[in-house]
Amino acid sequence: MGVDGDFDERFSSLISVFQPIVDSRSGLVVAHEALTRWPAFPDNSPDQIFDIARTLGMAEELDRRCIASAVTAAARFTPADHPPRTLFVNIEADAISSENSSVSARHLSELLRGGGSQVRPVAEFAERSLLTDPARLLRSADRLRRDGIIIALDDVGADPDSMVVLPLLAPEVIKLDRSLLDDDLSGDKLATLLAVLAYASRFDVALIAEGIETARQKEKAIAWGAAYGQGFHLGRPAPLAASPTSSFPVQPRPPVQRPLTEILDDRATDTTSISLLTSISDHLLDFAMTTTETLTIVIAFREPELCTADTARTLQRLARKHPYVKALDAPRALFTATDRVRHADLVQPSERIGAIAVIGQRFYYALIARPLDPDASASPSNQWRYFFTVDPAEVCDAAHTLIVHSREPHPPR
Repeated sequence: MGVDGDFDERFSSLISVFQPIVDSRSGLVVAHEALTRWPAFPDNSPDQIFDIARTLGMAEELDRRCIASAVTAAARFTPADHPPRTLFVNIEADAISSENSSVSARHLSELLRGGGSQVRPVAEFAERSLLTDPARLLRSADRLRRDGIIIALDDVGADPDSMVVLPLLAPEVIKLDRSLLDDDLSGDKLATLLAVLAYASRFDVALIAEGIETARQKEKAIAWGAAYGQGFHLGRPAPLAASPTSSFPVQPRPPVQRPLTEILDDRATDTTSISLLTSISDHLLDFAMTTTETLTIVIAFREPELCTADTARTLQRLARKHPYVKALDAPRALFTATDRVRHADLVQPSERIGAIAVIGQRFYYALIARPLDPDASASPSNQWRYFFTVDPAEVCDAAHTLIVHSREPHPPR
C-alpha cells in the first residue's frame, strides 16, 4: 500500500466488527473483542495500517477513532433493558503518552466509558508492551482501574521474557497466545504455559484461549484450564447483533495506592544497621545471579553512595541475565547507555527509601528500609527500620509502587 495524499481520508473510513468470546463449556457468548477494518484497504492488515499511520505521525488519532467507533457501535446494539455488554478493546500502549495526548490514560478512560451504562469496557494490551515502558503502562492501568475498567493482556506466552513483569500489571484477564494450543509444544513453550497457568491460579485470573479453530483445540484449551475461548471455531468477526450476552464475571482489581513509607510504618517492627541490611541485599542479588529462574529486579538506593561501583557491576551482570533490572536513585555515572540496567529517578522524594524487590515464578522477596532519622548523614552506625517479606502480593505491590513512581531519563534500552 502506498502512502498518498488522501490516506488520512481513506483510513478515516473505518468500520468496527466484533468477535465473540465464549464460555468454553456452555458455548454462551460472554463478551466481544472489537476489531477494525478499512474498506478502502481490503488487502492490508490492521498492523500494516497502523505502521503507515505511525510514519505519518497519526497513530494516536487512528487509535482514538478505532476506540470511539467500537464503543459507539457496541452501545448502539446493546438493548437498554439488558445488562451491559462486555467489550474488549485493543489499546496501543506506545500511544499512551503525556496527559496532553489524545489517548493519555485520562482520555483513554473517557473514550472507553463513552458507551455509558450499556458497555462494560476491557482495556486489552499486547504482551509485547510489558517490557517497552512498564512505568508508563502501570500508571495507565492504575488510572483505568480507578475508573472501573478491567485490564486484559493479549498474546501471553509469545515472549517468555514478558513473564517477569506480568505480576506487576496483574491483569484480570489473560489471553493465551494461540501457539500454546499447538500439538508439538516445545519444552520452552510448555514451561511458559505452565508458568502462566500457575500464575493465573495463584492470582485468580480469567483465562481466554485465542486462535481456537478446531474442536480439538477447544478441548485442549478446556483441559489446560481456560474457561473461555475465542477463534473461528467459536465465531468469526462480524457486525454486532442486538442480541444480549451472558455475564462475564470479572471485576477490576483495586489499583496499588499505598506508598511504601506507609506500608513500612505498618510492618516494620525491628531496627538494625545499614551494614547488615546491605549484607542481606547482597545475598539477595547473589541469589538472583545464580538462580535459573528469570526475574524482575528493582532496587532503590536511599542514599546514592550506597550504590558502590561493585554494586553497579553486579546489576550490570544481572541485566545481561534477566530482562528487567531497574536501579532507582543510583549514581548515573556508574551506568552506561549499553549496560541494559534501566536507570531511573524516583519522582516523589518523600517516597525515597531503600528497597529491593525481586519477582520470579517461584520466588518473591522484598526488603524495604529507611533510617530512623531521615535527616541524619549516611553513616554505618545509623539505625534503620525495615521489614523483609516473601509474600507474593506484598512483593508485587512494593515493586509496582517503586516503578510507577520512577521516571527514566532516556527511553528504555
